[in-house]
Amino acid sequence: MSVISLLGFLGILTFGFFVSDSFLNNTSCLVEKVLAGFLIGSGFFTILIFIINWWFGIPFGTNYLLLFIILLNIVALILNLLVKRNKKGNSSFGYSLCFKEIFKNLSLAEKLVIAIIMFLFVSSFLQNIYWPVKDWDALAVYDFRAKTFVDTGFMMSAISSGYFTNYPLYTSLLHTVLYLFNFSNPLFVYTILYICLVSTLFFVAFRISKNRLFSLILALFVSASHSIFGHSMMAYTNLPYAVFLAVGFVYIINSFKEKDINLRIFLYGAIFVSLSSWIRISEPFWLIGLFFVLLFLLYSRKIIYTVLVSLSLYLPRFLWFRFLTENGITTQNSDSRSLLIVNTIASNIFSLDHVKIISYFYQNMLSPQIVYLLAFIISLALLIYYVFVKKLFTFDLRDNRCVFIFLPSLLVVLGILIMLFGLYGFMTSYGSYTSEIVASAERSTMPIILFILFSIFTNLYYLVKITMHDKKF
Repeated sequence: MSVISLLGFLGILTFGFFVSDSFLNNTSCLVEKVLAGFLIGSGFFTILIFIINWWFGIPFGTNYLLLFIILLNIVALILNLLVKRNKKGNSSFGYSLCFKEIFKNLSLAEKLVIAIIMFLFVSSFLQNIYWPVKDWDALAVYDFRAKTFVDTGFMMSAISSGYFTNYPLYTSLLHTVLYLFNFSNPLFVYTILYICLVSTLFFVAFRISKNRLFSLILALFVSASHSIFGHSMMAYTNLPYAVFLAVGFVYIINSFKEKDINLRIFLYGAIFVSLSSWIRISEPFWLIGLFFVLLFLLYSRKIIYTVLVSLSLYLPRFLWFRFLTENGITTQNSDSRSLLIVNTIASNIFSLDHVKIISYFYQNMLSPQIVYLLAFIISLALLIYYVFVKKLFTFDLRDNRCVFIFLPSLLVVLGILIMLFGLYGFMTSYGSYTSEIVASAERSTMPIILFILFSIFTNLYYLVKITMHDKKF
């Protein structure tokens, strides 16, 4: 690894860390800030270099990127220090590694779970170090664009076909940056995204439950999921998209756990959900974020923040659509087309073949995850039974901490409805073509897998607490 490679990669890491440290408080583990920081740092960095290449005509080049990332680190550090200065009781450099507190006195079962997770991490990394980018869509679209960006210094020659317009530039620009930083194979970054996902979900779950084994089991199921693990060794957009959505919504939900909604955590999660649209724009999962924004408004009464978050959720989509229309690549953005499709569905609701659509939805999108789905339904049914029938827990709709218990399950339900709605739109537009993209349809459910796993974890945790009559949530 060259000095340029090391400096460039560490620059993205530190930039993201400073951003994360501005949002997460001192109770968050340093490792969590670094790993979640890599996600948000890479998202911001790729959007910013996209903007300076598009608006200012500055070509992609190693020297420009290194200079820019140094400037970003300086700005992020200054903002981080200013934010910490305004936080009561927070020292500027009061970082805690947390490893001793979280991982001391491990039981045999916990050591075994950690060993399996580490084995999966290492397996993914070794596979990605040995094999180059090899999957078709990666070669034809995402990595092809990156290599063209490197060769030409600009984006237009690679983005001249409509085939590319549903896939914004996060993965392509991440590849571009790695190539310019002298990495010969960018595939290893997907292992890092995979590690960031598993680790971040563990830390948030541990903060919720204070139960290490419980949180490690969630991390194990996430890391061992066939779809998640398999895509950690593919340069497709599906895994990064699912990672940003899952991490974003988990942070958003976690912000409701406190008596007063944690504004910083909510904003932090909303940024991740927003950045998911910088990876893929076809799936409408980002719309779930608007529902949580409404919940935030209901419980916090902060109108200005609500407006700002709502606008930020759409910002990456706006930038991408503006780029496409300004350069004559498309004349109408996909969101406008989606509104027309919604109108078509509403106008022909009684003439649509609902049996065919729902059958396809179940067979190709739900049934591959039927075990997880059944576990989710059972856990939710038991939770509803003990809360509303047995009344072992005093539920108050006015208290966001009570609502928090059901937010992960609500995320799953909304995710499934959004996915079904998206399928209606796709079948209305493309009809029988859906039979040719079964694998793609199954890949599109990856965010739902993560939503379901997190929901099962929280449902089981609260079931245990409620049935043990433990009111200290």
